[in-house]
Amino acid sequence: MGAADERLIVLGDVMHCQVQVEQRAWSFLFDVDAAQGTRTREQLLKELEDPRTILAGGHFAGEVFGRVLPATARRTWKSRRA
Repeated sequence: MGAADERLIVLGDVMHCQVQVEQRAWSFLFDVDAAQGTRTREQLLKELEDPRTILAGGHFAGEVFGRVLPATARRTWKSRRA
C-alpha cells in the first residue's frame, strides 16, 4: 500500500488519549455533551478501522500517528512504529 492509497485524519478534540480508542465512553473535561461525544467517537472509530486510514491524535502522548485496528473483542491502538 503506497501513500496514494492512504489518507490521514487529524482527530482534533474528538479524542484526547489513545485509551479512548478502546474506551470510547471516557469523556473529557470539556465535553459539553458526554453522550454525544461517545456517539461521535464510535462513528469516527468505525470509519478509522479502514486499513488505508492513518490517524493523528494531536493530544495523544508519545506516538500520535497510528491506525485503529478493527474490533474483534475490542478495538486497539497501533502506533505507526509498531
